Amino acid sequence: MINVLSLGAGVQSSAMALMAAKGEITPMPDCAIFADTQAEPQSVYDYLDWLEKQLPFPVYRVSAGSLTDKALKPFKRKSDGKHYMAREIPLFGILPNGKKTGAIGRQCTNDFKIQPILKFIKKKFSLKRGEKECKVEEWVGISWDELQRMKDSRVAWSQKRYPLVEDRITRIDCKKWLRKNDYPEPPRSACYYCPFHNNEDWRYLRDNEPVEFQKAIDFDKEIRQQYAKYDKMKMPVFLHSSCKPLDEVDLRTDEEKGQLTWDFMAECEGRMRSLIARGNGVRDAKMGDQDGSDADVMGMMAEYGFAKEMNVFPDLGLTPRSGSADGVMTSGKRYDVKASKHKGARLLSTLKVNPDVDFYVLCVVDGSTLDFKGWAWKRELIMEENKMNLGHGVGYALEQSKLRKF
Repeated sequence: MINVLSLGAGVQSSAMALMAAKGEITPMPDCAIFADTQAEPQSVYDYLDWLEKQLPFPVYRVSAGSLTDKALKPFKRKSDGKHYMAREIPLFGILPNGKKTGAIGRQCTNDFKIQPILKFIKKKFSLKRGEKECKVEEWVGISWDELQRMKDSRVAWSQKRYPLVEDRITRIDCKKWLRKNDYPEPPRSACYYCPFHNNEDWRYLRDNEPVEFQKAIDFDKEIRQQYAKYDKMKMPVFLHSSCKPLDEVDLRTDEEKGQLTWDFMAECEGRMRSLIARGNGVRDAKMGDQDGSDADVMGMMAEYGFAKEMNVFPDLGLTPRSGSADGVMTSGKRYDVKASKHKGARLLSTLKVNPDVDFYVLCVVDGSTLDFKGWAWKRELIMEENKMNLGHGVGYALEQSKLRKF
């Protein structure tokens, strides 16, 4: 079997390549392939130059030409001799009735990523036309938190492999692994004018790649002019989902706009919950060195974050909730989120067992950053062997290494 690593030069695929180079993912790939759209920020090409020198296997760069030229240049249709836009990249538009439309057209991934790699593999390894036997295993850098992106191969002679998914490695895990091994974190890998950028991506490009950001502004204007001339619908098109010219889009954060941020809202609710609880005579049962009010704020942030991550509704109530769960999963299982500011924190519970909880979650809070370390069923935490006194009274405690991973 021929092992080929699909290299995008982003966080996941770069970490996967370096893991393979260190023997942490086996077998050693025969090669890696980078499909170049000729529209990546310069920082991506610089990182790729560095990465090639770290790998014991060759990295081949393939290209179907300039995606920018293909996206801007109209093609001549043989049937009527007229020129039309190819709709190579997904764009946002305004319909004649004034309504905004979602991303229209998208051939770029297939034409400039998938097909160039497949063509190179066939030629490089002398695969016959119409080959039916599976001879190639293509490694793809999709991580455990992106399971929905996994797809089967389009051709009979190749099969996909997802090493990061096999080992349940997330994007955050990849970043941690790179830091642990003293490797630089890759820049964001995507075409500088990709319409799938969110505001955070556009801000990153503006602040870290100003040359490319200006090129994106110019591209946005030019493609609008081209569609006005050649597209059959003649609709105004835009790179940004707001359907505004990129240089007119308000890219400020909510905080910069003076709006409430989620961590500020969590702090307000946490403080209120603490005041109401103490006013109702509910004793602070926190097992930590922070005061009750700070613990309530951390707990509220962790509850909000976990509910968002699991796509369930958080409990927004402020009244004392002694003996109840923090939330309910779609499966009906009830959970209790335990928060701590210590990186090496254990999952803790008092001796008073909550009858309404099915499982417990450990979250480490660092400022407004949440790191969910793992979880345990109640029966796994509430065990005699887990009883210990960590300086705040006897309770149940479970080390992070013994927690289940999400």
